[in-house]
Amino acid sequence: MRRGTLLGELWQSARRVAFAILGGVIRRYSPEEIEERVSRRPRHEQVFIVLAVLLALLFTSLLFANAGVIGLLVYFLIIIILVR
Repeated sequence: MRRGTLLGELWQSARRVAFAILGGVIRRYSPEEIEERVSRRPRHEQVFIVLAVLLALLFTSLLFANAGVIGLLVYFLIIIILVR
């Protein structure tokens, strides 16, 4: 796999995850509607939105990891509920 295609696939996966999480947080819009709205924004704003959601996931996981195994299980449960 070439570098350009690998980064493109990684970017698409990151976008899907970010839109699924945002769709769970903002219940009145589906992930598809959120993707459509974000896609209309300039490229640098799209990158900022996706990175902000992924960094929020990272920092939230670190926060819950301080509570040990139970904290991580609660974190995973919250993520599952958001994505559904």
